[in-house]
Amino acid sequence: MKSLALSALLLGSLSLTAVAKEPATKPVFTDQFERSEKNDQKEDVGNGWTTNSKRRAKGDKQVDLKDGTLVVHISPQADHAVTVKQVLDLSDCCVRFRFQLGPNDQLAFNFSDLQLKTVHAGHIASIKVNTSRLSVEDQKYGTMELDRYTRRKAGEDPKKLREEVADFVKSEKISLEPDVWHEMEIVIEGDTCTATVDGKHSVTHQSPGYGHPVKRHVAFSVPKNAVVDDVRFWDVAKP
Repeated sequence: MKSLALSALLLGSLSLTAVAKEPATKPVFTDQFERSEKNDQKEDVGNGWTTNSKRRAKGDKQVDLKDGTLVVHISPQADHAVTVKQVLDLSDCCVRFRFQLGPNDQLAFNFSDLQLKTVHAGHIASIKVNTSRLSVEDQKYGTMELDRYTRRKAGEDPKKLREEVADFVKSEKISLEPDVWHEMEIVIEGDTCTATVDGKHSVTHQSPGYGHPVKRHVAFSVPKNAVVDDVRFWDVAKP
């Protein structure tokens, strides 16, 4: 069990002369997923999380709690990536979590504000990671800006649209071992967003959309498969 492994790690760390300090600021939300579902046949993530499985996957179960982790696996009936959403009011913020991906999997972490009507579905920012690339995108002024999103859905030239949004996204090549745990940190401070994986792969992007004053919803978005654990949110950029 994860809890036993963590206990052993903690006991071992007591003998060290220098122990890494926890952030001084208390998180506004945490989840280690150390619980069980009441009915294993139905989605029951708990702790305020909601999913889109009923609406986008005909009710198929796509999100599960297993061995103290959040396991996401898209249904063959789904017409959209799996989203696992939490309602929070964030401005400047810091998000940390652990994740596992297979060789062909991707995980996105999205910020949105459904009260914002100038973009599709309130999208503000998206951080995407797979085993070979890490990207940060200002969606408020980029791909999800309502006029641009409508033109894309109407079949406008994809190359032209990519050129339009080039300044609103930044990505870097990385190399992650599949099917092992990695750590993500996302920091939004003013109009700057930084995503860092394992403390060494990092992308920093400055764009006005990140400074949107209220990120009312946050969500994991999974087009195939992913495992997530140890989620923590702070309402400050530097906890």
